[in-house]
Amino acid sequence: MKKIIDVIINISMISFCLFFGLCGIVGITDSDMRTGGVVCIVLTALVAFTYFIRKRNNKIKEQKDYNENIKDNELLNKGYKKIYNEFYVNEKEKNIYLNQSYFGFSDILESEIIKNSNTLTSSYGTSSGKLKHGKVKSRINTFSSEIQYCKDLYVNVVVNNLSKPNEKIYLKSPNSIFNLNENSAKYNKLYKEAQRIQSTLQIIIKNGKENYIENGTVTKIEHRYITEEDAMSKIQKLSELHEAGVLTDYEFSVKKQELLDKVK
Repeated sequence: MKKIIDVIINISMISFCLFFGLCGIVGITDSDMRTGGVVCIVLTALVAFTYFIRKRNNKIKEQKDYNENIKDNELLNKGYKKIYNEFYVNEKEKNIYLNQSYFGFSDILESEIIKNSNTLTSSYGTSSGKLKHGKVKSRINTFSSEIQYCKDLYVNVVVNNLSKPNEKIYLKSPNSIFNLNENSAKYNKLYKEAQRIQSTLQIIIKNGKENYIENGTVTKIEHRYITEEDAMSKIQKLSELHEAGVLTDYEFSVKKQELLDKVK
């Protein structure tokens, strides 16, 4: 259906340009119609410019969609699940892909839904009158109402990266022309989506705080107590890192004692 509409629009714009272009050429050759001819040529130029801008934007969008589809397939094949645009989660590997960057669960520190709004206040009044003692007495009642319009809505994610500590997942970009009425169904749908993303990130943050050893790096133990089985399993991993030369004798001793101190 979209392709049919695009074809109709293209044919209409080309026909408009040809018709008014010819009218303009004919008009400027006749002194009595010169003004009308100039107007036709200007209109033709504006329509042609709009047409080529539209074609260029469509081509850019198609290329962007194509690249996103390739990236989608690549990430899905790696075991990632798509949560939202530019936000994927690999629960098995405890990694996420966010805004063209990869992070471990432990790199996600905080997240928060951010909303920026404008308030539009409108006033209106009603008047009424009645006849009393031969005179008309009138009364004016004034009312006002406020409507909140969302300028932008996003989830701010604080990551363990000093050069760029904040990543934003936009649901309503500030670059879009129109603001959303916060009482509208579309806004409510976007906000529910933001809450879903926020819930997912909170689970990731919780998992990232758990004690685990990831990619050869010893992560700080966050829980106060662990079971003896967990301690023995983690000491075994520490021992392997120690034998491989990743941990020094002192580091191995300290981490081992930390685990033993936290056994229930």
